[in-house]
Amino acid sequence: AQQSLASFSFTLQPADLKATSGHATGLPSSLQDLSDSDADAVLATHRTISSVTSCIEKNPYGLNTVISDLTKLTNSLSSSTPSSPQVLYLSISSLLRLLSPIAPALASECWEILNGPVTAGKPSTNVPAIFDCPWPTPLLKPEEADILSARGGQVVAVQINGKLRFTITIPRRLSPTTAPEASGTVTEEQDWIINRILETDEGQFWLRKKNDWDKRRRVIVVKGGKLVNVVF
Repeated sequence: AQQSLASFSFTLQPADLKATSGHATGLPSSLQDLSDSDADAVLATHRTISSVTSCIEKNPYGLNTVISDLTKLTNSLSSSTPSSPQVLYLSISSLLRLLSPIAPALASECWEILNGPVTAGKPSTNVPAIFDCPWPTPLLKPEEADILSARGGQVVAVQINGKLRFTITIPRRLSPTTAPEASGTVTEEQDWIINRILETDEGQFWLRKKNDWDKRRRVIVVKGGKLVNVVF
């Protein structure tokens, strides 16, 4: 990350690190123009900030969840490095601040390594301590999270009586960070996924022509819609 930011001549002022907004720099102006790697990084960072913050504030026994979330974000950024210096910095700086309550020494050292070269060429001694900087705030509004979640669609594997018959890509409906908590939400989302499947040529062939959809006994939607099993 340090080398990538240096290659872009990305710089900040030390005072920017204490910005009350929770972030030293903002997102690129147009989310629609983000590359796939940037969009994935923004969404993953946004979700991690929301999840970790909620765990720390509301769940005193949520340490395992926090560690799991931070590990997932680290793996996501490692496997698909953002191409935008703004997105790269936002993701890494957020990750380190979220890590600071769990591993303060490691987070503090990495914070200085990250920010020393980018703070307008100032030496690392001028970098504000990570514990003097504000906690990261969610990067996206609910509607923005939905827009990024919908990019690229969702791949669904469809089984009939336990046997894989076809795989399709459907639009995404809602992001996990913005889904309502009403009791009917899960059922509504599953119905929406099933309806999108039935609209496809593959869905029409396998579920209406090869089988009688009206005589289905059960439809099982698992893994957030990644797998659908129709039992006749």
